[in-house]
Amino acid sequence: MQLDIQTKDEPLTVDDLRATFTGYPFTRRARFEGGGPEIGRILETGWRTARLCAHETYMDCPYYEQLQYVGDTRIQCLISLFNSGDARLMRNAIQQIDDSRQSDGATMSRYPTRLEQ
Repeated sequence: MQLDIQTKDEPLTVDDLRATFTGYPFTRRARFEGGGPEIGRILETGWRTARLCAHETYMDCPYYEQLQYVGDTRIQCLISLFNSGDARLMRNAIQQIDDSRQSDGATMSRYPTRLEQ
């Protein structure tokens, strides 16, 4: 694939463009049958999104906000646990949120980070 782009100063030619999928290595064990192919595509998109938002921690978004927020993490834990049965990343999230406890006993709203919110 070749892509030619005209810039202000000179043309730019992109000879190759590739992407690599990275995500937590969940194995999907859940299945849903029924509802037609559109539902299947929606569920597949959701599962791919869930995997993109899981690496060594859960994250809000692989592009912009790469922190593990407690509220989002709860939902992500339920999705990954239901679909894969793999609780390792969930256990890690619980431990990390517990590690974020401050002197008053409250946890931070996101972790791991040094910045309070």
